[in-house]
Amino acid sequence: MRASGVALLLFVSCTKAEVRSPGGWTDERSLADARLNVFLDGARFAEALNMADSLIASGARDSRVLAQRARALAGLGRSADAIATFEDALLGDYENCENHVQFANYLMRLGKTGRAQTEFMEAKRFCEGRYVALIYRNLAVAGIKLNKPDLARQYVDEGLLSSPGDPYLSGLKGMLIARDNPVEAESLFATAQSGAEASSDFLVQYGILLINASRPLEAVEVLEKASRMEPEDRDIRICLAEALYRAQSYEEAEKALRALLAEKDEAEIRGSLARVLYHEKRYEESLDICLTLEQSPEVMDRIAMCLQGLGKSDEAVAWERKTLAAKPDWPQAMMNMAVILAARGELDGAAALLERVLAIEPDNVVARSNLARLKEALEGLQNEK
Repeated sequence: MRASGVALLLFVSCTKAEVRSPGGWTDERSLADARLNVFLDGARFAEALNMADSLIASGARDSRVLAQRARALAGLGRSADAIATFEDALLGDYENCENHVQFANYLMRLGKTGRAQTEFMEAKRFCEGRYVALIYRNLAVAGIKLNKPDLARQYVDEGLLSSPGDPYLSGLKGMLIARDNPVEAESLFATAQSGAEASSDFLVQYGILLINASRPLEAVEVLEKASRMEPEDRDIRICLAEALYRAQSYEEAEKALRALLAEKDEAEIRGSLARVLYHEKRYEESLDICLTLEQSPEVMDRIAMCLQGLGKSDEAVAWERKTLAAKPDWPQAMMNMAVILAARGELDGAAALLERVLAIEPDNVVARSNLARLKEALEGLQNEK
C-alpha cells in the first residue's frame, strides 16, 4: 500500500525485485523464479508463498527464494514471519542489494523507521545505479519521520550529488526548504514534476509530496492523472481521497471514500469518511461511524466534537476527558476541550488548556489567537463586576 489514513503520507519509494539468476540455475528454476515474480507483482501472495515453500522443500533454499517468500508473507500481513524470513535471506547473501532495499522498504511501511534507516545504510554499501537515488530518498524520509530535518536535508543533498536532478530528491528538498526559501522550493517542485517519467508510481509519490507540502489542490490534479492511468489501483484512489479532503473538496472526497467502502469495508476508510462528514457538519452520521471504530484517542476526540456539534456538551466533555486521559499532552485534544468549555461559559478552564497548549507548542497560532480572545472576554466580565 502506497499510503493511507489521516497520518499519510511520508514519501517512500518502492522497487520490484530484479532477476539475478545465479550461475548454474536450470531452466526449470529460472521459470519458477519468473512465475514467483508474476505472483508477487500481481499481489497473488498465497500462491507465491505456496510456490516458494515448494521450491524450498525441493532443495532450492537460496537467498533469492527466501526474499520472495518474505515478500509473500508481508503481502499476507504476517509481519513477524516476513521479518524473520528477510533476515534469513540476508544471512544467505548479505551483499544482495535488492534484498536490503526491499527489507528496508517493508520496515518503513511497518513504521519501524529507525531499523529501516539502518537497513538502507547497509544497502548503500552494496547498491549502485538507480538504487543509489532510491536509497537516499528513503534515508531522507526516515530522517523526516524521526523528526530530524537536518539529517533528512543532508541525505537529500548527498543524493543530489550522486543523482543530479532526481525528481523525487528535488521534490523532497523543496518540501524541506519550503518555509525558509519558498522561491527555490517552488523551482524544485517544478523540477520534480517535469523531470520524471510520467509513470503512475512517480505521480503517486509526487502527489503525496504535494500533500505533505500543504499543496492539496495540486496533489488532486496529479493523483487524478495517476488514477486515470490505473483506475483499478485502490491505493491511488485512497491517496486521491485524502488529497480531496485536504483540499476541502468534501463532496468529492465522500464520493471517493464511499466507492472504496462499497468494494471493501475497511475501518481506516470508514474513519476517513467520518472525518469528511464531520467537516460537512453532518455530525450524526459522523458519530454513528465513529462509534463503530476502535476507541483510539483520535476517534474519541472526533466523537466528542460530533457530540458538541449536536449540542450535547455534557457528553462531549466526558468523551474529551477520556481522550485526554489516554493522551494527556495532545495539543489538538486540549484545544478541542477548550472549545467545548468556552461554549459552556467555562472560560477560565478553557484559557488554562490553551496555556498548556502553548507551553508545548509555542508557535501554535490558533491556540494563541483563541487565548487572546478568551482573555479579552474574561477582562470584559471582570470590568462588568
